[in-house]
Amino acid sequence: LLSRYNRNANNPGTFPRIKEIEEIVCRIEKASSIESILGHEGSAARLYWEGFRIFLRGDVKFEKRIFHPSPDPVNALLSFGYSFLAREMQAVLESLGLDPYIGFYHTVTYGRASLSLDLIEPLRHWFIDSLVLKLFNKRILAEDDFYRNDESGGMYLHSSSIKKFIKFYEEAADEKNRVHGFDEPKNAREMLWKIAESFKKAVKGEGVFKAF
Repeated sequence: LLSRYNRNANNPGTFPRIKEIEEIVCRIEKASSIESILGHEGSAARLYWEGFRIFLRGDVKFEKRIFHPSPDPVNALLSFGYSFLAREMQAVLESLGLDPYIGFYHTVTYGRASLSLDLIEPLRHWFIDSLVLKLFNKRILAEDDFYRNDESGGMYLHSSSIKKFIKFYEEAADEKNRVHGFDEPKNAREMLWKIAESFKKAVKGEGVFKAF
């Protein structure tokens, strides 16, 4: 995502630290424990969100990724989008006879569909982060589409703006894109199935898991 935005001269700026993220990816491939991977991911994530911020329109507030409560509209929309994607993956996993609550990378936590969160990782940046950048940079959504909850202090979409987000989410979910490893373009929903099916084969010992 950062590389794609770097190549577009119409974007607000450029992010020169992509090479550092690539170097961390190489270290992750040699990691021997989940704890080690989490440490590398934290380092890469800090760089990634720094780049993400550069590609947002200048008047849009976003300092860093904060999960809960969301302090600004960008964090709120990222979390909202991820929750949509995770629920779709959960439905796919259940359709394939897999338990969405038993994760590998995301540890087992009561009430959390950890495997769904594991398997949406390859799609979060390609699908949700890209959509969030588009919605803010094209002024489709803005600060007045959100309100602050007095009790939690977090930002949330107004009900009318939720409908607006869902419209663009559905359009993006059905949009075909080139995906490495496939001859024909795929959309995000097709990729949910491909990722889950590849995972099921790997668990059954019938193949190697591909994150595409």
